Amino acid sequence: MAKTSEPSRTKAPSRRIRLWNAVEPRSYDRLFYARVLVFSFLLIALALSIAFFSFYETTKNATSEFKPSFDLSGLFPKNPGASLFPISPCIVIQEYLEELREGGWRNAYSRLSSTAKRNLPFNQFLAEVRGSSVLFKDASSYRFSLCELHSGKAKASGWIGYRTGGRSAVRASFEMEGGEWKILEISVVYE
Repeated sequence: MAKTSEPSRTKAPSRRIRLWNAVEPRSYDRLFYARVLVFSFLLIALALSIAFFSFYETTKNATSEFKPSFDLSGLFPKNPGASLFPISPCIVIQEYLEELREGGWRNAYSRLSSTAKRNLPFNQFLAEVRGSSVLFKDASSYRFSLCELHSGKAKASGWIGYRTGGRSAVRASFEMEGGEWKILEISVVYE
């Protein structure tokens, strides 16, 4: 018998890339790596800018004096046909309370009506305000949206909100003097 020889089987080169073989990155790989690198730098820049802005805002708020928020709904009277001028009693009372908070007692006293000034001289007003300064110094917001107008007289009621929590109910009555609303009576009660 004749012996036939088998064809020699040579191993074809493997198409798999082994981890220990160095392969030059292809162009689309380089583009992907560049995009990842740019995205990473942008993400780091965004995080740093947010951190800087947050630090700036907290230090600015810590160094500047705190100002409470105002309720501006009183600018627009609910009575049909009422004009914006004179300024609504809801705004007048908020300005009065803010002047008391800031220590502008003369300006606050000037917002009282002549009847109230007759019943409460400035020295007595000053003593009462200093005695109840706790009610005004920590105010964080004023909310006065309820205002009733009746031919030269008005009533307003609302709240003073505090940064530490809690609130005070405020009720005031006004009278028209010289084209402006002046405070006739006011009561502030912590609740």
